[in-house]
Amino acid sequence: MPMISATIPFTVKVNAAALGDEAWTQVSPDCYECEAAGLRVTVERRTFENTGAVRQINTITNTGSQDVLLSGFSSARIRTARGRIGVDRSRWVAEGQWQFFTPEQCGLVPASEHSWERETFRIDSVGSWSTGEFYPLTMVLADGVTYYMELEGAHNWRLVHSVFRGEQEPAYFLEGSSSDEENGGWTLTLAPGERYTAQPAVYGAVSGGFEAAVRELIAYKRAVSKTAFAGGVIPVVFNDYMNCLWGNPSDEKLLPLIDRAAEVGCEYFCIDAGWHKNASGRFGAAGDWIVANERFGEGGLQKIFDYMRKKGLKPGVWFELDTVHPDAAAAKLGDDCLLRRYGAPIPRYFFNFRSQKVREHLAGRIDALYAMGVRYIKNDYNQSTGIGCDNGGVSPAEGLIRNYEAFSDFIDSVRQKHPDLIMENCGSGACRADNGTLRHFHLQSTSDQELYYNYPSILTGSMPHHPPEKAGIWSYPYALLHHERAAEIAPDGFRARFADGEETIFNMVNGMCGVLYQSGHIDWADGYNLSLIKEGIAAYKRMRGDIVQSYPIFPDGTFLIGSRRIASAGLMTADGSKAYLAVWRIGAETDTAKIDVSRYGFSSASAWYPEKSDFALEDGVLTVKLPKAYSARMIRLEK
Repeated sequence: MPMISATIPFTVKVNAAALGDEAWTQVSPDCYECEAAGLRVTVERRTFENTGAVRQINTITNTGSQDVLLSGFSSARIRTARGRIGVDRSRWVAEGQWQFFTPEQCGLVPASEHSWERETFRIDSVGSWSTGEFYPLTMVLADGVTYYMELEGAHNWRLVHSVFRGEQEPAYFLEGSSSDEENGGWTLTLAPGERYTAQPAVYGAVSGGFEAAVRELIAYKRAVSKTAFAGGVIPVVFNDYMNCLWGNPSDEKLLPLIDRAAEVGCEYFCIDAGWHKNASGRFGAAGDWIVANERFGEGGLQKIFDYMRKKGLKPGVWFELDTVHPDAAAAKLGDDCLLRRYGAPIPRYFFNFRSQKVREHLAGRIDALYAMGVRYIKNDYNQSTGIGCDNGGVSPAEGLIRNYEAFSDFIDSVRQKHPDLIMENCGSGACRADNGTLRHFHLQSTSDQELYYNYPSILTGSMPHHPPEKAGIWSYPYALLHHERAAEIAPDGFRARFADGEETIFNMVNGMCGVLYQSGHIDWADGYNLSLIKEGIAAYKRMRGDIVQSYPIFPDGTFLIGSRRIASAGLMTADGSKAYLAVWRIGAETDTAKIDVSRYGFSSASAWYPEKSDFALEDGVLTVKLPKAYSARMIRLEK
């Protein structure tokens, strides 16, 4: 691992002024003191097996006799080198959009002779949608070495690239912080003897490029994950929302889907939004989580769950644990049950997870559904808090950090009580998908993207975010698009749109790149497409044992939504002996993909899905025939 150096590996601001490096004395390898300000900082650096990534946690203590108003305390600061800077724009339905810039394009130009000169380039986020605009990860690709830094937690954050010292001796740095007045108004008064621990940062430097850095990050994220699937087996889940029921379930709509999901080989069936009501009788209003049995005919929702189990499927339901409708009874659990800012509840209402009444209420609703047979919860999160909450008399930004920590602790308590309950993290697609949150969940939704041909860009660019065994990727053959859901569509005419099977294949290939998350109106599928879905799920089950110990590969790099091109991405086993490579034709004029995989050393290839594929591997170049403008194949490569 290349060496990482920094003078002082953090920044502290007091009364809005940064304490310079010269203010600190290093009293031990991991301890620094500022006598003038009466502060001590200890730095904990943790390393992990199979990765060079370092997790840094800083703690500051007031060693003086007076209160200190902190206005900034960063999580990590490292020295890098001059190189291209990678950032990941990751907004709703367009996650994983990596872009790379020269230092000059980022304004990192040492343009004077003054040693104190500083130019910066930053990405940041304000609010609880921690990945709603950018994913909190950045890289510097410099002369064969790639530096990276990632921040964790569903709160405000900022990553800053800097160049110091002017033209004569430029020095490049990268710093991450979740506690800074300039980023969401964070402040904290530290009384004598009190201490405060910053949110963690993860960083490293690796010989090689983007792919090498991603491998280190995935290994790290596996090491710190608090969850694992029973027996290491990734589940195949059918969810009825995306391009299917769109949150409007009923017994008439669900029963045919349950039959078909069981037939094609799914193992769980999750009823998405629409299964519940609140105490006022309002359907779909979050907070009380009362079963809307009247939606599901005689026998109610229990009848649906029982039918799922009869078909060999484990039941699941959608939640949005954080939010509560104003007319829900749960909104009045107590004065401290809601997150507040400036004396009023934050609209949309959010539960305060530091409230014991809130935790008991939500745990009780989960317990009741568990008793009904639920073994899967998809937890959604469809709006940000803004800068945060001031419950407890702290700054809103600090209040948001404390609520995130309490929420994470609640999720841990649910898993501990129900160890066979799978918990999915869905942040309105992937808007709260940081690793600090994800490490408490089994599975992460990668997007709400409903156009199958846009998904390869998202899933490829999101591969650095989540280990593949946690990355839930929608596969929705027979897609009923959002604008179509109110229309009367005759099944026969609907089937004709998908007759050649290429859209089904494309969808199944997408899902095989992580956790296959099945949806779509597969109850309307014709015989040919149904056989393709069955074949795809069977192929996925044969590869999922490899997925849990695989790493992403990017023969063509990442690419942006809207690109019309041939593209590929894959999952290679830890020992490098084999890989599963998805190859897509996304509106490209050519019907022949030529992918250079020579650097991986594979000598043979076979069709993984579908079985009837036209391909060849010769001199390290994989050639795949893709018959339609939007078509895909999955190829297995071996040494």
